Amino acid sequence: MDPHSDSSREPAQRSDPKLYAHTLRFRCGACKEPLALSFKSADRNPEKSAVSVFYLLCECRWLKRALGMEAVGHDVSPCGGVREEKGKAFW
Repeated sequence: MDPHSDSSREPAQRSDPKLYAHTLRFRCGACKEPLALSFKSADRNPEKSAVSVFYLLCECRWLKRALGMEAVGHDVSPCGGVREEKGKAFW
């Protein structure tokens, strides 16, 4: 390794193809603003989150307990290229 290289300061890269990022999109029942929530899972199948319970809270203070199947959209993507820095992961 070159002692004059800045590569030691670069965050470590890791790719974990077994994890998937899920993003569910909902709509506020009061003000109609979009709401989104994200989570990671070892399962790529979006149907498994359809029966999961999520708690939605909008800025207008509307609160709802919703099933994943109530989402107006659901995106799934691999969690590759996670940057680790000082014990934290940044997507």
